[in-house]
Amino acid sequence: MDRQEVKLSRPAADPASATVVEEVRRVAPDVREQGDRLRFTGDLVARIEPFTRPGRVEIYHCPDGWLLYCYDSVKDNWACAGSTLEQMIGRLEEDSLAHLVRAGLERSGHLGPR
Repeated sequence: MDRQEVKLSRPAADPASATVVEEVRRVAPDVREQGDRLRFTGDLVARIEPFTRPGRVEIYHCPDGWLLYCYDSVKDNWACAGSTLEQMIGRLEEDSLAHLVRAGLERSGHLGPR
């Protein structure tokens, strides 16, 4: 696995970034915080864009599971993690977003069709 970097909407030390940092740590225990960036071990397996509302979604396979990182064009960047792809998708709050993520992962061959 390679070193990856994602950009937060605010510095990692800002309380508003705590949830995002926590999600990344769920699957990548070696997270390094540097200003408004997080560095961690993982492989980028899919990039889904253009996205209707969010902007861009990146899916990473990390040592302890899967990470979805969203560069949101309307609100702060956010993340969702799970030990499996299905668990990660199941934790998404919006069904329409889960559908788009699932379709993108099926197209990339990382997830079989339902």
